[in-house]
Amino acid sequence: MPDPTTGVDVLPAVDQGGDILYLSNRRPPVAGVAPVSQDADWTPTSATARGLLDPGPLVSDAAVQRVLDVLRPLLGMGESPSGNRITNWYNQNVEYLASYTWAWCAATISYATTFGGADNIFKDRAYVPFVVQDAQAGTLGSEWHWGSDGMKPGDLAIFDWSGAGSRNIWAADHVGIVEHDLTGGQWTTIEGNIGDALQRVRRDRRYVQGYVRLDWAKADGVTAPRPPAPPASSIPSGLTAPPFPLGWGQYFGPRYPLSNSNSVSGYYSHREDLRRWQKRMIERGWDLGPDGADGYFGPRTSEVARRFQLEKGYPVSGVIWPETWRGAWEAAVTA
Repeated sequence: MPDPTTGVDVLPAVDQGGDILYLSNRRPPVAGVAPVSQDADWTPTSATARGLLDPGPLVSDAAVQRVLDVLRPLLGMGESPSGNRITNWYNQNVEYLASYTWAWCAATISYATTFGGADNIFKDRAYVPFVVQDAQAGTLGSEWHWGSDGMKPGDLAIFDWSGAGSRNIWAADHVGIVEHDLTGGQWTTIEGNIGDALQRVRRDRRYVQGYVRLDWAKADGVTAPRPPAPPASSIPSGLTAPPFPLGWGQYFGPRYPLSNSNSVSGYYSHREDLRRWQKRMIERGWDLGPDGADGYFGPRTSEVARRFQLEKGYPVSGVIWPETWRGAWEAAVTA
């Protein structure tokens, strides 16, 4: 039912005192169902018909608006063992963090400022205490404020889930960007890694440790090229892929480092399975070099996987996750 103050339909409180607001054309996650894939689009539904109030462009600052507009179309984007658009971008362009399923709330801000023309006022980070530390040092003109007084759109709300009001920056657990001031100590924020998805959330003062104010007046407006969107549709190949042969979290990838047990190279196990994928890619017209389908994961296999992922709009990792495995059989063959 609608909130009596804002008129916004909300669900029961989730996570740490926030209400997730499904104010987009994406279907909300369903209890007991895995999060939607990173770019899963759903049939647009009228916000009015759904009884939802989309805050829309309520920000007068053009720089803030650009950054928010990067994230709004991605609301509802989830995660998978192969990551999502944000974690893949961070791993490939900023710092590789050894997997694709780490907490990505701070990386969300890095992504939004990079593609929203504000990369020169925010230092790319994946660890929330470093965001606070940068602001306390005045990095790139940013400012740190304890508590929530004065927090406004464009500020980065920092949360401490202990709720103890700690002034220890290493207690900072989470970050989101303020989208709208609802007045009365309430805000809407856009936050990554909430319920393993990018969500719009209504927040109050609870758990807000402080906030970072970026020097928006100095945002240079230089926007990086947007990552390619997945193709809107494709013609099925008519084939059904065999089941992915590895366990959850595993993928076909490099032999080294040996300590990474999630990466299966074909040298110790599953050689025939990897050979099967390589043979199918050769049938699709990909060149795996003189070794062909040898059942070993090497540079040529990685390059083919990467180029195939780019072609099909999959997360680009250069390793073979379930999506890349299935695509070898089920995705349309590009002429």
